[in-house]
Amino acid sequence: MSKPRRGRDQRIRDNKVQLLRRRVSKADSLGRKVSPTVEAYERVSKKSSKKLAQTLIARHTLRMDAIRLTGEHQQVAILSALAPVTILDKALLHSGASTRRPPAAYVGGWADHLAWGVDSAVSAVRLLLCGQVVGAAALVRNQLERWTFHRATNAGLEQQPGESTAEYVARVWTAEDHFHPEWFSTEGLSDPLAEPEGEVREPSIDHKHVVISNGSEICPALLYELLSEVMHGRALLEAVSWDSNGMLQSEEWPDGMSVAVGVIVDAITLCLRELRAAVASLAERTGRDAAVEALRRSLDTFSEASRESESHEEAPNVQPAAPQVATPPLLTLMPLLPNEGLNPEVRQSVARLGAVYSAVMSGQRPAGRLFRDDELTTYAFAWHRARSIRAANAALDTEKRILGDQFNIDSLTGRATRWVLLTESVSLLGRWHQRPEASAAATLIGTALRSAYWLWLEDDDRAMSVLRCVLEQASRLRTWRIKPAKAAVLESRVETTPRDWLEAAGWKRLAALNRALGELAHTKSTSRWTGARELLAKFQMDVEDDKAIYTARGASIDFVAQLVAQELCAEMEEISPTISEKLCEVFLHVDLEPRQQAQTVEEQLDHIWNHRGVDLGISDFVKLPELWPQSTATSSALQPS
Repeated sequence: MSKPRRGRDQRIRDNKVQLLRRRVSKADSLGRKVSPTVEAYERVSKKSSKKLAQTLIARHTLRMDAIRLTGEHQQVAILSALAPVTILDKALLHSGASTRRPPAAYVGGWADHLAWGVDSAVSAVRLLLCGQVVGAAALVRNQLERWTFHRATNAGLEQQPGESTAEYVARVWTAEDHFHPEWFSTEGLSDPLAEPEGEVREPSIDHKHVVISNGSEICPALLYELLSEVMHGRALLEAVSWDSNGMLQSEEWPDGMSVAVGVIVDAITLCLRELRAAVASLAERTGRDAAVEALRRSLDTFSEASRESESHEEAPNVQPAAPQVATPPLLTLMPLLPNEGLNPEVRQSVARLGAVYSAVMSGQRPAGRLFRDDELTTYAFAWHRARSIRAANAALDTEKRILGDQFNIDSLTGRATRWVLLTESVSLLGRWHQRPEASAAATLIGTALRSAYWLWLEDDDRAMSVLRCVLEQASRLRTWRIKPAKAAVLESRVETTPRDWLEAAGWKRLAALNRALGELAHTKSTSRWTGARELLAKFQMDVEDDKAIYTARGASIDFVAQLVAQELCAEMEEISPTISEKLCEVFLHVDLEPRQQAQTVEEQLDHIWNHRGVDLGISDFVKLPELWPQSTATSSALQPS
């Protein structure tokens, strides 16, 4: 008698699920049709806060769909930065690099640390493929610092008192290069970097450009300056707004986006050249002459001959088959959330793609032929992403074991909804704001906060580097609202720092937070990442000491998001009181509560201020002979730092 009832109950549940899916689909379809104007969003807001939330979520799903609309030639231009990765991966595995190391982890032996550099390049390319220029710039500047430091140590160079960072970078990269017979040029840069936006210029000192395998030349110092300017919201604003607004309206890149992609791709190329030198040193010490030669012959970008190949045999037992259009599928780009990148079907699909690459590295031909450069790099990209997925799952298991009953996997989905609503609404503010500087600040927040959350999901410390960009721009936005005259002065000064914006915004008490995030934004010889993470843990209130370190970075993002929500509602009040009122109601439902939590924010500010004198300890990026052994005498220019 009970079986028919169970069957009937199951049918009722199935019908409810189908009805819910139809409602969600209908809301998404309607939301996508809402024009990104103040008038259109006012009409939606007048209906209900629920309709406003649905429209913002629909805007996000439209964004994810738009990622795949970028032209193949544009995607390949980005992916080409990873051309040397296939050679590097094989050489590093033979040198003892662990495939079980979480891709975001920089610790371990020297081979593992070099592999972290390769993983970082893949991570930056992934963000760039998704249009997240600020996040990609933060990762790449981080790596450019790290491998410039490596190069400087091997050349015996140090930054001199009074020497600007740009001059130092130029001097370091003027040292000998090992990958091109005509490795330098004193000519000016060719397009697209000939006329960068803003006041960024090459340093005036005599220096040389690096010529890469396709004959184009790169000025490392100019790249470093441009990356920093992008992160501070002072250059290539058209590219920054591409993720926040542009990619939802057009499939074609604006000129600024092309320049930004060129800057980031060239910076990745420089880092991978230095990594090839370091990995060649490892191979040389163990007598693997063939590997050394392969690393030295490896191209910086895809070869034209490989791109023109017409062989498209399918790989057996692989879904999808060997791609005729060699660009990473969307499932390799998704944020690592339970219902997206960590979905079991997605995990299995990415793992299958990665298995093709593993087979190739072991000497097999899973497609029965040789792959083109771009095809194999696409599989390599999937192999690296599969490792990120595996590491994210392992991190969740660890967190569940540590937090016990406090662990809640559904909280990730709730957080995702929160950042979707916040990033989409602040991007609209950037579109609507009449003051160019405030518009730029809001636009940068929209894309950078998204990148910060995506990197946090991968247990990557560099999420805090991007978060520092968000905090600076939130301060800048607030200063223009409450102290426009002071803001104008700060904008006119080239030496203005994030700390200046914080103090002008009335957030001087966040100096310690800015300090911690600043440490994690750089990989210089003095950078203290461990101490910075421990300081972030201290900023949390009402959290057990032994668990605080595991929630520190997520809590920091949530707190800065709270500040952004608070400022967003105030800014939106001046544009549309109707939208502002409903937006505050939306935030209330996802625990952002910009108006009700003002006192809590004040308490948090005081708590952070009380930790301003904490010592961050020793540097994480210093020479460790027991981990990073010296190269042989014949390769002294390649030895690790």
